Amino acid sequence: MRVSAAPKRVDDLLRFLRQVGYVADEIDYGVVQVEQVPDRAPEGVFALALALQLRVWNVVNDAEARIIEVSGPLEP
Repeated sequence: MRVSAAPKRVDDLLRFLRQVGYVADEIDYGVVQVEQVPDRAPEGVFALALALQLRVWNVVNDAEARIIEVSGPLEP
């Protein structure tokens, strides 16, 4: 799954995503690739959980990170 974030906030977003258990790396300017950790959640739940965690991160940090590309099904 790919997430777009303000380039100046990417380091903070990466730190947050890694702290909550995702494998995340910046793959382009302002774009983060987030991988599903095996056995963490089914594919559809992964997308929903990530979206909810991004929403919380956005509110706390007054940011606008968002999912821009989903790789895989949205339902289990």
